[in-house]
Amino acid sequence: EIKIRLARKYSLLDRCRYYLDIKEVKEAIKLMINNLRSVQIPLALISQFMPVQYKKIRCGILINDPEEMLKDRIINCIDDYVYATSLPV
Repeated sequence: EIKIRLARKYSLLDRCRYYLDIKEVKEAIKLMINNLRSVQIPLALISQFMPVQYKKIRCGILINDPEEMLKDRIINCIDDYVYATSLPV
């Protein structure tokens, strides 16, 4: 438990793995996605904070849906690790 607390407080990478499985965090994520789905997110905002997803939406490769954009952004992050470790995609 002490190791986990220290890792949560001082780790610079991958902190979310400690939190994502907590019930309250899962509920908060679900609420956030539902709230985001209740409005039309302006493309200008998407372009500012998620430029890769913005381009995919404009090209018709990705739909303008918060959960789909989040998943696609996570894949971008994983792709960086795959590239860095030279594993075939």
